[in-house]
Amino acid sequence: MMLKPVASEQMFWILQISLGMLFVVSALGKLEDPWGFMNAVEDFRILPRRLAHLFGGIVIASELLCGTAQLTGLLVFIAIPSILCLLLSFFVAVLINIRRGNIIECYCFGRGGDSISVRTLIRLILTMSGEAILLFNARGLRTTWESPPFATIADLIVGIAGALLLLICTFWTFHVQDVAFLIRRAFKPSFDGHSS
Repeated sequence: MMLKPVASEQMFWILQISLGMLFVVSALGKLEDPWGFMNAVEDFRILPRRLAHLFGGIVIASELLCGTAQLTGLLVFIAIPSILCLLLSFFVAVLINIRRGNIIECYCFGRGGDSISVRTLIRLILTMSGEAILLFNARGLRTTWESPPFATIADLIVGIAGALLLLICTFWTFHVQDVAFLIRRAFKPSFDGHSS
């Protein structure tokens, strides 16, 4: 059964917005403690200290810029390949460290998350798959907010709600603790992820 073009466009739009939100939330979590994130990159023991800190800064900026690009549609054709390369580097780093037995804090959404594991690799594969779907179905990409594929404002709200639901369901499937952490952070701006 073939999807109607409008339904197909809406699905791509929801995927694009979901991934954009994911990266913006991830960058904002890291911005709460950027030095902690840079030290976490160093803990992966792949790059020398200075390069690890530089890469950590690049990761935060890239997630924020690429997430915003996917939300707004601006420069999305540059953002998607860029974030795919970044995700691939995360996948390789996590895989190397799991094989070494160096189980460290993921820091995916800032301090307070879980340690790297096979679950982390699965989430990265899912995220890379979503980005690849967008990249290879460029006709479905939204490059502007001027014409979202929804007939009414109510449809648009349902689409955004669908994007949020997609994110929550995906994370819940692999780790309930991560969903709870993100929800607490979203509804409590002064949330302090530092554990004592």
